[in-house]
Amino acid sequence: MLLFLLLLEESERKPVEFLYNKYCRYMYQTAYNILGNNIAAEDAVHNAFVAIINNLDGIKYGLEKELEDPDSDYLLGYVCRAAKNCALNIKAKKDKISRRETSYPEDDTLLGDIEMCDKIIADESVMRIKNCIKKLPEIYRDIFVMHFIGEMSYKEIGKLLSLPQATIRKRIERGKVKLAEELKKEGFDIK
Repeated sequence: MLLFLLLLEESERKPVEFLYNKYCRYMYQTAYNILGNNIAAEDAVHNAFVAIINNLDGIKYGLEKELEDPDSDYLLGYVCRAAKNCALNIKAKKDKISRRETSYPEDDTLLGDIEMCDKIIADESVMRIKNCIKKLPEIYRDIFVMHFIGEMSYKEIGKLLSLPQATIRKRIERGKVKLAEELKKEGFDIK
């Protein structure tokens, strides 16, 4: 950030310094809430200020208002939105990279033909199971997902939904029966 400030002309440096000193904490908090990481949040704030510097002419009116009345928060929404957008961009890039790392290699020879086929079949089975879960009636599906995917206890689900634990247990049992029926329809061997 310091390097960018040094590259700016004096007339542009003052408003940017003002915005940085006034809103940096808010922007950092916004980015940190999205990313959950100090370094990534700092990167998002930096990227946001680069975008703000590139758009100084577009926010000239707001800057004038801020400089006239330093107690106003005229640009708070703008700078926090810039930080939020930059944080979301960083998060999307990290998610894309992590998906790429877990995706299959394009070259079958790395895993071997048999292992590749097993992996594809397993993934296809997972998708079919997910579709069967989606077909469950909502009354069973939500509780089923909370318990088996969200790993919530009967007590936690009951508290969240204001239902007795016995009701939660019974709905999970019924959900299992319904899921077994759906899986049989999809050709799974369920005993």
